[in-house]
Amino acid sequence: MTQPSHDTFAAFIGIDWADATHDGCLQAAGTAKREGLQLEHTPEAIDAWVTTLRTRFHGQPVAVCLELDKGHLVSALRTYDFLVLFPSNPLTLARSREAFTLSRAKDDPTDAALPLTTDEGGIAPNALLVQTLVAQLRVTLQAITAFDTAIAQRAQSHPDFPLFQALPGAGPVFASRLLVAFGEQRERYPSATALQK
Repeated sequence: MTQPSHDTFAAFIGIDWADATHDGCLQAAGTAKREGLQLEHTPEAIDAWVTTLRTRFHGQPVAVCLELDKGHLVSALRTYDFLVLFPSNPLTLARSREAFTLSRAKDDPTDAALPLTTDEGGIAPNALLVQTLVAQLRVTLQAITAFDTAIAQRAQSHPDFPLFQALPGAGPVFASRLLVAFGEQRERYPSATALQK
């Protein structure tokens, strides 16, 4: 599924994970009001909450930022097609808390609210930086795809490629690398021992 753009989200939710009860913060798109929430860590509670979200926002995409990228909560939320999950590294959140909270105390409801500053002087340049990095990543990914295609075509036209392709676990990536590493000059390896080295 292609992720929707920022403008298409009906709401933004931050969830701070815990074993029994998850603290969260919800902000509907186009409003400044934030709503706190608590979610019990049971399949029934999660399903009831998501059903309420689907009804409230008419099935439109909802962005959910979580402080983890795997686990039961993530697995449960992935089953709902209108939720778009954005995992956040817990270490990053902890370091941000150290920088912006003098007491450095962990506070799940505050962590769930996620925005650490409203200072436009910090937000605007960082938003531009992210947009620049995304543009660079797109070009890089296109270049990687072009290289992969060219390497695959070149490797498959080599007469020795089937030998390396047949090796267990070689696959499309390692078969090409092995072909290049061993080369085609058999006289360089007078014995199997020399080849192994």
